[in-house]
Amino acid sequence: MMDTLKNIILCSIFCLGSGSAEPTPAAGPDESHEEIHVEAGNDVILSCQYLQSAEITALKWYRSDTQDYVFFYREKRQYERYQNPLFQGRVQLMDPQMRNGNLSIVLSNTSLNDAGTYCCDVGVARRKRADPTETIQVILLKVTLPADEPTKDGGSNQDGGSNLALKVGLPVAAVLLVGGSVVAAIIYRRRNQGTQHPVNQNDSL
Repeated sequence: MMDTLKNIILCSIFCLGSGSAEPTPAAGPDESHEEIHVEAGNDVILSCQYLQSAEITALKWYRSDTQDYVFFYREKRQYERYQNPLFQGRVQLMDPQMRNGNLSIVLSNTSLNDAGTYCCDVGVARRKRADPTETIQVILLKVTLPADEPTKDGGSNQDGGSNLALKVGLPVAAVLLVGGSVVAAIIYRRRNQGTQHPVNQNDSL
């Protein structure tokens, strides 16, 4: 009986001693991947949401291929000086209050240079780990030209340049046709002139 009571006391002391004074925030949701398509010139929303009930202290959006910041938030304010110049003035929070863990950003006036992989990192209060932030969203953004916008070779993005061949081919054919007609007329005229002999006055006598 004494041994059983002693074991219970020791176990209780061990459990109390190993407990934490502050609850550790639960880990965020598993990192997810998403693919988004947008036409150049349009705005696009890069979605990210933190579902845990913890105070958000840091938010970092960055391109995985460059490691440059697309959006940087810390201490309840945005730091544009940490952004890549390519994104300055073009990125803002969808909800500045980040209500319900909404960490989505709006990227305006997209261009082909914006295509790439974007990561959403979040940091919360009382996180006890070497890296104060964790990646909770990864988005592959693909930017395409509008269907009616000409490509580099002059054709539209929709017809793959067939309009260019038509526009160039018709004038060239017309020039060749006119040129051939002129050359044929000159040759015919010269041949006719060569077959006509001057009339000799003696021949009429």
